[in-house]
Amino acid sequence: MVADTNQSFPTFLAGTQVLFNGIPAPLIYAQAGQVSAIVLWELKGSSSTAVTVEYQQANSTPVTASIAGSSTALFTLGGGYGPGAILNQDYTVNSASNPAKAGSVILLYGPGGGALQASATDGALAMGAELLQANVSVLVGGQPAQVLYAGTAPGLVNGLVQINVQLPEGVTGAAVPVLATFGQYISQSGVTVAIQ
Repeated sequence: MVADTNQSFPTFLAGTQVLFNGIPAPLIYAQAGQVSAIVLWELKGSSSTAVTVEYQQANSTPVTASIAGSSTALFTLGGGYGPGAILNQDYTVNSASNPAKAGSVILLYGPGGGALQASATDGALAMGAELLQANVSVLVGGQPAQVLYAGTAPGLVNGLVQINVQLPEGVTGAAVPVLATFGQYISQSGVTVAIQ
């Protein structure tokens, strides 16, 4: 699914809506047995929400879901673990055959991250760089990496997080562990980056 001409994702797709406390959410895709929706900014400060799926005007039974102020994972190239979906400083995909140089900048991506310092529109594409409210830190190979930017990913949907970090010197390897912390939340373990 791509955003429409208004640069935002629809709240109704393939006869389907997802509602958080009765409010329609932007949808990334809808197919038999699976729907991908974006959690609404309006839920900031809430601890839970009622989630209902509507398909061809028939509603599911509401399910209560917990809400965290900020949390995230890091995208990987497959399965949630292993090589991260990481771009090198030259915007090529990081891999064992295309490692980043020690001390260079890499770009990490993930969902969530919490509220932005400026307001954002649900389901809209991020037209510029907006910083996260949460404090963000990154460890690469157990060493602190300098976070240069943590916020929206310009040109991609609001709610997707981009983190630009400068790799620490002296850390190398084909599968170096990467962890990101957003406030009190830590990304999943098992994500790696290749560094030469």
